Amino acid sequence: MSNRAWVSWNVNPTVTNSKTSDSGFISGGQYYGEGSFNYKIGVIGTGIGATIGTVEIRVRGDKSGKRSGNFWTTVGPN
Repeated sequence: MSNRAWVSWNVNPTVTNSKTSDSGFISGGQYYGEGSFNYKIGVIGTGIGATIGTVEIRVRGDKSGKRSGNFWTTVGPN
């Protein structure tokens, strides 16, 4: 996955996100990618907080763009 995959907006400034993993490969002219993001609630600017959930994403695409994709969430720390 490219470094351009991120969450760019949230309503609550005490909720932060961080990318925990990403991977991708090309096979048969198709791109397959996966990424994982943790969401944390805590004190702004300190890095102190608790993980409140995870978002996992998978995509498949070709030269014309995204062909399929899905995501799911997990509540609480992993």
